[in-house]
Amino acid sequence: MSNMISTGIGPQLKTAWALTKPYFCSEERWRARALLGGIISVNVVQIVLNIRFNAQLGRWLNAVQDLNSEAFFSDLFSIMLVIMAFVVSFIVEFGLTQDLIIRWRRWLTERCFDLWLGGQTYYRMQVNPNGTDNPDQRISEDVERFVRHALNLTVTFFFSVVNLASFIVILWKLSGTFKVPLPWGEVFYIPGYMVWGALLYAGVGTWLSHRVGHKLVALDFDQQRYEADFRFSLVRLRENAESIALYRGEEAERREFGRRFKEVIGNFTDIVRRKQKLRAVTSFYDQFAFPFPYLLAAPQYFARAIKYGGLMETVRAFSQVRGELSTIIHQYTTIADWRAVVNRLAGFAAETKEVGERRPLSGNAAPRKACLPVTGIAATARIGCDEKRDGTARQGIEIEKAPNGRLHVADLEVALPGGKPLFSGFRLDVMPGERVLISGPSGAGKSTLFRAIAGIWPYGRGAVVRPVEGSMFLPQKPYMPLGTLREAILYPYGADGRGDAEIVRVMRQVGLDKFTGRLDETRQWSHELSLGEQQRVAFARVLLRRPNLVFLDEATSALDEPREAALYGLLRETLPGASVVSIGHRRSLAALHDRRIVLNHVSEKLCA
Repeated sequence: MSNMISTGIGPQLKTAWALTKPYFCSEERWRARALLGGIISVNVVQIVLNIRFNAQLGRWLNAVQDLNSEAFFSDLFSIMLVIMAFVVSFIVEFGLTQDLIIRWRRWLTERCFDLWLGGQTYYRMQVNPNGTDNPDQRISEDVERFVRHALNLTVTFFFSVVNLASFIVILWKLSGTFKVPLPWGEVFYIPGYMVWGALLYAGVGTWLSHRVGHKLVALDFDQQRYEADFRFSLVRLRENAESIALYRGEEAERREFGRRFKEVIGNFTDIVRRKQKLRAVTSFYDQFAFPFPYLLAAPQYFARAIKYGGLMETVRAFSQVRGELSTIIHQYTTIADWRAVVNRLAGFAAETKEVGERRPLSGNAAPRKACLPVTGIAATARIGCDEKRDGTARQGIEIEKAPNGRLHVADLEVALPGGKPLFSGFRLDVMPGERVLISGPSGAGKSTLFRAIAGIWPYGRGAVVRPVEGSMFLPQKPYMPLGTLREAILYPYGADGRGDAEIVRVMRQVGLDKFTGRLDETRQWSHELSLGEQQRVAFARVLLRRPNLVFLDEATSALDEPREAALYGLLRETLPGASVVSIGHRRSLAALHDRRIVLNHVSEKLCA
């Protein structure tokens, strides 16, 4: 779905409007409309100035031809005033345009944040086998390009239409009627003949440009994807530098970089060749546009029907009409880039809708904000909101809130993204204060069960009842956010009234004594701390948060057995009423739990 490209301009315009409309109907609508109205008003002023300049230029050139010094200086002064007004209008337009672009981009980016982060969609898009490529690029780059292109193209075409309507009337009057003598002695009259000449010239140029450049839409779409994939591979090297260095994997990484960069260069070469052909068409079109109006107006001038100033006024009016009719030609590469961006954002929206429909159901999930409906590409989608759903209307893993610390799993079926089932009929009851170990052979689905109970795995069905607000899930490799060590330990809830004394006490309990003086240091803690130390940070988070249910997936795998036992003992001592469910292989874990569940085997009672 993410790679589907719509070649029809109609569906894309519908999609672009669906992306645009919500902002101008949002809480910022009055400021947004005022800014857009100001930009349009300045453009109208520029059109009036343009008409004024064209007429004033004709009178000034006539004064030059007539050697009328008084009219020469008077008209020149008027022209300078018009030029100054143009300069002021350009400055005002630039300021209004940039202000609107900044506000619109900020609003749309925040809505995309709501969409991407809401309901762990970012995770589900990653596990989806047909997921959208590089959603981060959609938010960081495509949103900016969409806003900039949408506004600039809208203003450009508005200016072109109004300017065309104004100058086409002027050109019709200036060009007069052209007489074409026919072989049989009659005369054929062509009123406003230079208007028809401009229409013919621009029509041929537009048709040729489209024939040559229409493939740029697909090429630009692919180029953005290849660039993002190449950049992502470079970032992965930096994030996994130690592992790659230990494996001596530099040559393998170089081969992968080379493969991805080859895609970038290959597609970019196709773009350059296509643009070169388009440039050849547009260059010939623009260069021949200089003598063409003179050829059309020459009969009138040499017949003394118009003076030199009238000739120049007519030629400039022709250039204005021809230029506005050629807007598509001059904006073709921008239009192609804009269409590629619309396709990418539409794919992002459609994918998040598809992921949202597979999301495990939760009666406690907060609705997302700000709808941005997207239609017309691959499917109807909505950016930034959840549609109202009836939990009985479709299958899914339903997460319900438990009235106490109890965990209850009933008839849980879990599958892989491709549809292959892992297990079915799984049942589990864990009472408050009970410790349960889940084990089993590799590939049995233990970690997937962990994700399903956490409410982030969309492939399956069944019911999970747990303390939604009072649960913590610890993966094997804890996440270390960017920032200070204090922020890493308090992630993701923040201080929430906890002072340094409490944080330091917990750090000492889990064995992080040597870091107590570095709470406010900003480091890449995922590289600074060993995996074992990171796992201790995760236990510190649990002790500070004091949840009702703790679910650990190999959360002590990097620790020695004495430290592992100490941390489990700390949990039992500090959180005696909390339920603890662990996934692990170590035999030493059995003594730390009350009973064991072996996937695909019967429950086995262990030491109490």
